[in-house]
Amino acid sequence: MTPHDLELGMERLHPSSNALPFAHRTNWPHDRLLDDVPVPLCRIGAQGQILQANQPAAHLLGMSPSALLGLPLHEFGADDTVRQQLEHMIVMASMGQGQQEARRQCLRTANRILHVDLRYSEIHGSLGLDKQWLVALIDQTHLQQEHEALRHTMKALRQAHDTNQELALVADRSPNLIMICDADRRIRWVNPSFTRITGITGFSLAEIIGQRPARLFQGPDLDQSLLAQINSRLTRGEAIERLTIQPQRKTGGLYWAELSIQPVKDEDGRVVRYIAIGQEITAQLEAQAEREALVRAEASHAIKSEFLSRMSHNMRTPLNAVLGFSQLLGLSNDPGLNDGHKQKLDIIHKAGKQLLSLVDQALQLARSEEHTSELQS
Repeated sequence: MTPHDLELGMERLHPSSNALPFAHRTNWPHDRLLDDVPVPLCRIGAQGQILQANQPAAHLLGMSPSALLGLPLHEFGADDTVRQQLEHMIVMASMGQGQQEARRQCLRTANRILHVDLRYSEIHGSLGLDKQWLVALIDQTHLQQEHEALRHTMKALRQAHDTNQELALVADRSPNLIMICDADRRIRWVNPSFTRITGITGFSLAEIIGQRPARLFQGPDLDQSLLAQINSRLTRGEAIERLTIQPQRKTGGLYWAELSIQPVKDEDGRVVRYIAIGQEITAQLEAQAEREALVRAEASHAIKSEFLSRMSHNMRTPLNAVLGFSQLLGLSNDPGLNDGHKQKLDIIHKAGKQLLSLVDQALQLARSEEHTSELQS
């Protein structure tokens, strides 16, 4: 109901050539004329009780006109506060404020909650009766609902804007590279870490937008079959988890990166964008390679030490036999041993002692290296 409709309704109640409000007209029209007005109207008494209600008002309040008779209008208030406000408006009118400005109130009927603009106009007559007022009930429920929906929408937009700003701040400060691509897998946005890791810091975001990521992740060892497999999975809307690649920086030099790509789908299941998050793992892989090399070196050293130790122990027994028997033969008085034989036995004995000394040195070296490894670990 618009103010224009209200004015037309008032004019139909009391036709006049001037535009004065109904409250200032001199005579109260016949009761039946109230029903001819399309505006929801109620005539109320000094205590706020309904003396008459036309059909539009009855339809709005969800009761028949006869059922409304005698009911206080303020009892339709949605809560105690509204009911007190409605009573206060009657009190203010009885104190001489005959014309009240329209004021929106929340009314409760049997079936729904209404948001209604109420306009009070005192009825002036010459019959000497108690004061009466004509109340126009202008339904603004739909307008109020639209206003509330708009308010909630604006609040949600503000919250989404604040959230987007926070996410953008996190993405800008993240040490990981972040890239957003459209449904055609063309770059729409990258964060500063992306340009730093890939070595394209000399390029602006405008130069990067629209390019395909494969052009920025090229490398001499890039497996084309793997690239085709990745494109096939992304086309099917599947995610790529922890993909390790070795591309070449724009400034030169290879680096290792680990990427995860997640498709973002709409309500119909169609992919609308892709979000790629990755990190450079060159330092981690180099450190891992160093650890593996160290483990292999330690294993090789342990094998060598074990071999020397076993060899030394195993060689001492036959060497001791050679030394012992050569010495016994050299001291023997057997007439079959001449001086030439004894010289040869002496040579054998000396060579055995030299070999035993080398074995002892090897054993000592193995023990010292083992002791050094224990100290280092």
